[in-house]
Amino acid sequence: MTDLNTGLMWQQGDEQNDAGGRIWEEALDYCDTLTFAGYDDWRLPNDHELVSIVNYGGTNPNIDTRFFPSCRSSISVYYWSGSSDTYDPNYAWEVCFYDGSAYGVNKMWREYVRCVRMGP
Repeated sequence: MTDLNTGLMWQQGDEQNDAGGRIWEEALDYCDTLTFAGYDDWRLPNDHELVSIVNYGGTNPNIDTRFFPSCRSSISVYYWSGSSDTYDPNYAWEVCFYDGSAYGVNKMWREYVRCVRMGP
């Protein structure tokens, strides 16, 4: 899915992982090694990019399900960004598509992944 406002191409479906998500380093590696839709330059989005797909005018889920139909969106499900917390390098930012909240959490927590790349 390409966002015409930002020029970013998003992984439309959720990354499937039976372990209940990935720690931050695994999330970085997953996106860095992903080959999908004919492209191999995927990466973990930064915090601003990830927040850009939150629909703050909506209700649960706070993401447009026409473009992201299988997004996990419960109050306890978060997606990693590639942005480390500026105050503690052991923490990184994550976003919840249930309510659009963003938090800095320990990089050893298991969260979900949606990769991004610069569009065509």
